[in-house]
Amino acid sequence: GSLEHTAVLALVLAMALTAAAPALCFAALAVAAGGLGTAVFCPGERRSGAAVFTAGCALGALAAPNLTGVLTLGLAAGAGLLGFLLCPEQALRAVFPPPATPVGTQSLTSAARKLSGVADTLSDIAETVNAVCSCQMPPRGESYDYVVEFCAQHLCQNCARRNTCWVQGYSTAMDGLYALRGALEHNGRVELEDLPGQLSTCVHPADLCATVSHGYRLWCSRRQTRARAELLRTALTEQYSAMATALAQMAARLGRAGLPDPRREARTTQLFASLGLEPLECTVLTDLAGRVTAAVTLPRTSFTPGECRALAEEMGRICRRDFDPPEVTNCRTVTMLHFGERPLYRAVFGLASRPAPPETVSGDACRQFCDSAGRAQMLLCDGMGTGKPAAVDGQMAAKLTAQLLQAGFAAESAARLVNVALGLKNAGQESGATLDLLTLDLYTGRAGLFKAGAAPSFLCRAGVVRTLDGASLPMGVLPTVTGRSTALTLDVGDTVMMVSDGALCDGSAWLCDQLTLSTRLGQSPQQTAEAVAASAVRRSGARQDDITVAIVRLERQKS
Repeated sequence: GSLEHTAVLALVLAMALTAAAPALCFAALAVAAGGLGTAVFCPGERRSGAAVFTAGCALGALAAPNLTGVLTLGLAAGAGLLGFLLCPEQALRAVFPPPATPVGTQSLTSAARKLSGVADTLSDIAETVNAVCSCQMPPRGESYDYVVEFCAQHLCQNCARRNTCWVQGYSTAMDGLYALRGALEHNGRVELEDLPGQLSTCVHPADLCATVSHGYRLWCSRRQTRARAELLRTALTEQYSAMATALAQMAARLGRAGLPDPRREARTTQLFASLGLEPLECTVLTDLAGRVTAAVTLPRTSFTPGECRALAEEMGRICRRDFDPPEVTNCRTVTMLHFGERPLYRAVFGLASRPAPPETVSGDACRQFCDSAGRAQMLLCDGMGTGKPAAVDGQMAAKLTAQLLQAGFAAESAARLVNVALGLKNAGQESGATLDLLTLDLYTGRAGLFKAGAAPSFLCRAGVVRTLDGASLPMGVLPTVTGRSTALTLDVGDTVMMVSDGALCDGSAWLCDQLTLSTRLGQSPQQTAEAVAASAVRRSGARQDDITVAIVRLERQKS
């Protein structure tokens, strides 16, 4: 058992022996020394423990008043040790569970799981941005004086009339070269007929046109490089800022993870040991809200869905709570299981999408899922425009946002990082994607709605529809994202509907009426989404755009 258990037991036995007969004080000393020595030097080891206990008894025998006491103590200790060695190990562990993992290492499992998710997500972001930028890298880029200097160095440096043009007629030559800027910006090059009167004295007019045109192209390239460097610098600083905010939020959550429960940890360790899966780490925590979470790290093992459900039932019996099947994370050499209490509520989703004719691919992208922290996440991203270009932005924004949310990022931090990725991918082009994100706590019903350029959303409560709106700009347009957050609390039966702007071609009043009607008819979220999408297509007429309807309804968890 643990050191605390052994100390209490040794004290009780020593008091009992002394109370039975004061002459047995030496025996009380032997029991206390042997028990405590075993717990300190070799906890959980049967043979080594027996040896240490024998040494403790020998120490107690030195205090015996006579030889009879020594023999009596020896016989009693021998009989006790024989019974201890013959007793089945499972019977001993049922009474005295093995010592719990030291508190200093208990947070490693949870921290490793979270940081692993963050590392994987950031790696995906870096790979996506690098892959896109390598295909869309603009050519290189700097003031129009560069064109003048280029012409003077590469054409006029060795010309016989250099002193005449650049010393005696300096102002005339400069005015002539600056007069070519309009033709260069309009055509990208100059021809002989574009040469102004100030340059009529040039003896190499054709070479002058070619040199000025080449210098202009190099100047444009330098300007593009400078603009790109500025964009990358802005993106880098924004990314550092977003990462600092996100990691601070994660550190705060880890600091509020809760108190360890050594007894439940010991029973959890015993459960997996009995299955032949000796845990590398085991943590059972009770947070400030009273919810219990458990994390177990094992040598790499695969689990079927049925085995996960069985493990959740056994963990529920040990911790006296209802657990959902664990979240399984496989690393290179270990497997991490994370058990969370079954939430009070459950989220029922519905989704319907219609691409704008004649396109076959929708620019809208939606993700609906529940994460390991007991939160329902529903996000809708609408890429600007229609077809494949819009679909690239929409799918990229939705995928990266979902990965960041699953890794533990808050909505604002995830939006800032995705904004950086879209800004780099678009490389100054006028494109981007909106973000409509609902985060719902399934334990309390509290929700947060974050909008970045998204269309209004709708909340239906007791048959009454309320519009949720927030004016903002899409992601990928500005260096920093400007979103709006709204806090609300949902109850059983409340429904939240998100739509892309294609569903608002005929206004929003009919959407409120349709949502109210579907609620009164008792339709499921999926049926409601299909009905709203079909009505939006009929109402759009010639104003065709991608249409997506995403719905979530809060319901009581089934027992």
